[in-house]
Amino acid sequence: MLQKLNLVFEIKLTTASIIAIIAFFHAMPLYAELPFIPIAENSWEEGYDESQPVSAYIYMGTIIGNERRRVDPDVLLVHLPSMNSSMLCVEIMSRDARYYARSKYYISGRSTGIYRIEIPTRIPEKLKSYMADEISVIAELKDSCEHPEMTSFVPVSWSVPEILSRITIQLNVSGAESKLIIPNFSANNNPTVVKCKVIESSLKNTSFDTLCTFGIDDLNLLCKTSLRRRDFGDWLKPINLRIFCAE
Repeated sequence: MLQKLNLVFEIKLTTASIIAIIAFFHAMPLYAELPFIPIAENSWEEGYDESQPVSAYIYMGTIIGNERRRVDPDVLLVHLPSMNSSMLCVEIMSRDARYYARSKYYISGRSTGIYRIEIPTRIPEKLKSYMADEISVIAELKDSCEHPEMTSFVPVSWSVPEILSRITIQLNVSGAESKLIIPNFSANNNPTVVKCKVIESSLKNTSFDTLCTFGIDDLNLLCKTSLRRRDFGDWLKPINLRIFCAE
């Protein structure tokens, strides 16, 4: 009987040890294995000001994964398509328009994939106070960040996504009724229409006011995604958002 009890104890101990080992490796940050892109020298600008001017952009960023995750400056990931651009130009702004940052990165020779980019914040406590859906990240591929023309925007995530299943596009449309048109999204090649939702908020100053959330399993489908807004009862012409477009 004693031998049987010892055997049961050994099995439980072994099982507990295996669980502990699995938990240890699961706790290791997955982002540490991703390739890292350092910031271009002297390109970091950052501020926190209640009177920060609001961006005039309509498109304010695309988040992959859990948008209710707390922001971690060590884990801002960009998803790069096939490209010829030499620069990644990044602007970060909180929805309450208080936090703002700008940076650029050299990406020549980088292949398609997920990269972790350097965020050398001097006020991490401010940035960490936001949830992912309270921060917009406009990440754009260009030959020069001083060049005014739009090329292609890239999605970001604040964690390593297990699968590509959830996308949230942030918009600044002054509360207008909006929808996304995603061509060739469904199996029958008919366009998918995504109704966007205005954020209920008492904030007087916001950098974005609308979220469009949907499921997806191929980022390449985002390239021809267009936005339509209603103005005085009429739908305006579609705007191509140019997200994850190969160059």
